[in-house]
Amino acid sequence: GIQPFVTLYHWDYPQALQEKYGGWLDNQSVVDFTTYAEICFQEYGDKVKYWLTFNEPWTFTFQGFGL
Repeated sequence: GIQPFVTLYHWDYPQALQEKYGGWLDNQSVVDFTTYAEICFQEYGDKVKYWLTFNEPWTFTFQGFGL
């Protein structure tokens, strides 16, 4: 069978949170992402063995934020 690899963040930061926090640069984003990840693990942990936190982190940090 096929073994899924789930990516929790794939360049799709919610617009409402972007407007509220200004993106990843606000520490509340980390708190919210942690909560989101925990919910995903609880709901799908029995079905998903492999989790990826961010897809291509260099790309969205350097191209998205110019760091």
